[in-house]
Amino acid sequence: MRKKKQEDQKQRSKGEILKKKVEEENKEKTEKKVESKYSHVISKGKALTTKRGILGEGQGICSKDLAGGDEAIAAFVKSKHVEKA
Repeated sequence: MRKKKQEDQKQRSKGEILKKKVEEENKEKTEKKVESKYSHVISKGKALTTKRGILGEGQGICSKDLAGGDEAIAAFVKSKHVEKA
């Protein structure tokens, strides 16, 4: 019985380790995509309505997404709704 429990615990811990690695890799891939495609990202806890729809925290945004263009991006950076990528 003890051996079975120990084996189960080992398998669970291996599964959790693999799961964490996969999550980290996915996060890195997402961050790379945002950096390469967009110059700015939505700040944590914020959301903006854009030409592409509602964008939430961490999503990339560029001046073409807003009616005001570069001026609108600058205003959102000043108000801390948007950060540079």
